[in-house]
Amino acid sequence: MATLISHPIPAVLANMACKEISKKESLLSYSILLTLMPDFDVIAFAFGIPYEHMLGHRGFTHSIIFAILVSLLIAKFLLKYEGKEFKKGSLILFISCISHGIFDAFTNGGYGVGFFIPFTDTRYFFPITPIEVSPIGIKNFMSYRGLEVLVSELKIIWIPSSIIYGLIVLFKKLNRKKLN
Repeated sequence: MATLISHPIPAVLANMACKEISKKESLLSYSILLTLMPDFDVIAFAFGIPYEHMLGHRGFTHSIIFAILVSLLIAKFLLKYEGKEFKKGSLILFISCISHGIFDAFTNGGYGVGFFIPFTDTRYFFPITPIEVSPIGIKNFMSYRGLEVLVSELKIIWIPSSIIYGLIVLFKKLNRKKLN
């Protein structure tokens, strides 16, 4: 998996790119939560559910269906009505949630991601897997291996995200100048 440090980046970028939404701060908070939520599936280990099971790690909570359902549910709860704001909010929440599985499918460890669960239990990786899989546990992370993971995320996630951030800021400034 990518680290907890990198998973929230798509939520921040998606919220930045969006025009004003009435509950912007709450939407950002829920978006960040949704980037982390798929890994709540590790609780399955405590119940004896194996990794490769549909409810195991990188299973249902990493699927497209899960991302759609939880995004719509939170948007309905948070934004309470249909319309442009609901659609934008739902999309931001969906991007935030599904980005977790996308990052995990770019890692070089585990059994892959169950994007299409419950329709198939097949797990997927992308053809290239440049992100080092993060060691589990603070002790294991605070090692040379943890540093390797952070360097891979810097190159694959943080630098491209910084460029996207810069482009968002630039386009917003250009848009403001156009309107004035």
